[in-house]
Amino acid sequence: MAVGASTRGAAPAWSSGVVRGLVIGVVLILGVAVSVAAAAEATALRFSAPAFTQIGGLEEVVAADFNGDGTPDIANIDGICDNGPAVLLGRGDGTFGRPVASCRRLVFGATEATAVADVNGDGRLDIMILSFGSSGPISIWINDGAGRFHHEREYRSGTWADEVVAADLNADGIVDLVTENAGRRELVVLLGLGGGRFAGPDRFTGDITGYAGVATFGALAIGDVNGDGKPDAVFSSDVTRLAVARLGTGDGAFGPEHIVGHVRFGRSVVLADFNHDSMIDVAAALAKSNVAVFLGNGNGTFGAMARYAMDPGEFLRDVAVADFDGDGNTDMATFGDGDHLLVRAGGGDGTFGALQAHRTVHAYGGPVVADFNGDGRPDITYPAESSADPFRSRAGVGVSLNWSGRPAPPCVPGFLLRKSLRAAKRSIKRASCRLGDVRHRSSRKVTKNRVISQRPRSGAILPNHATVRLTVSRGRPR
Repeated sequence: MAVGASTRGAAPAWSSGVVRGLVIGVVLILGVAVSVAAAAEATALRFSAPAFTQIGGLEEVVAADFNGDGTPDIANIDGICDNGPAVLLGRGDGTFGRPVASCRRLVFGATEATAVADVNGDGRLDIMILSFGSSGPISIWINDGAGRFHHEREYRSGTWADEVVAADLNADGIVDLVTENAGRRELVVLLGLGGGRFAGPDRFTGDITGYAGVATFGALAIGDVNGDGKPDAVFSSDVTRLAVARLGTGDGAFGPEHIVGHVRFGRSVVLADFNHDSMIDVAAALAKSNVAVFLGNGNGTFGAMARYAMDPGEFLRDVAVADFDGDGNTDMATFGDGDHLLVRAGGGDGTFGALQAHRTVHAYGGPVVADFNGDGRPDITYPAESSADPFRSRAGVGVSLNWSGRPAPPCVPGFLLRKSLRAAKRSIKRASCRLGDVRHRSSRKVTKNRVISQRPRSGAILPNHATVRLTVSRGRPR
């Protein structure tokens, strides 16, 4: 600047540099904020309001294509019904037809676990049902190809078991069955003979350090944890407070125990690759509130445990894993108190992100994963009740559709019957629907201002903000 030139209105050189630095800093900060927000948006796992289909009593659900049309169906397993699973055939849009079978006669028993596989080699998926009892009874139900099942025979594993898994342990192309005794850390193998028949139980017992009676929780998963192409077993016990791996020998037998973790476990173990190293990792529900993750070393051993809190103070249901948001990383999902689906997005490095909760109907099992509407996103199903109130509840199946990455959720009307009009309005809004016509009529059975009927019915899947019409009671006729 020339001597005597005016400086009025001109900023000093150092000032413009500071301003530029501040601007650049703000831009960088905003850029980081935007990128963080974008990353959070990318990892947001989104599920629709729950679709509820009333089906009668049930204890477990399994999802598979039982009629061969390429669309997943849902089988309802009720331990006190003697006529086998009742199947809801999927329509491919997330909705289901009426049950193919239903409970007709009661027997005494309770379902512990189920497995799905083609056990007789006819190309149709059959169902194996493990019932509660000291003999560990496993019922074989053969699929006729239309979603109907007939009882073939029953086998006894001879142990109090919590889990049954179907796998080909000896590479003969025939499905075998594996159960466990949590108190003794004992694997029980029934080798398949073909035609839906199985040999007697072979036992592989660990160090007996726990109570071998009824009061145990156990979990079992089968997979190749050491990369030798042979199925191995990972199973846990709440009584012995251990999870162990036993390497398969390839002929249906298992080697000695290798400790995975030492903590009080719950009733679910799953195997998956959480960190993209092509080695199998373990996720297991703990006795309360947490999921434990053990990263595999590729040789049948595992690293230190990482805990992920899910639902404080609540016993967790089964843990399910899938890539829910389509980012190539495996995510986890479970239920705690029964009214919320709890999910954590996988980071791809063996870690999991912040806990997300999605409202459901009252779940008492699951979650089970399948793509029910053919959009390439894994959805969730589970045995459910229409209400937590035992005096008003109906038993059925809940489905929560995955809309991660989509601009808007579908409208999924809930089970509104006998709800107050005010509660029904709230439910309709939460379900991404809108209230249509409300008609009133007298009713001797439904209390005043409570819903008599709804259109469409619960279980429908509609476009975002579709209309739900109600008929509401004006009380008893005069």
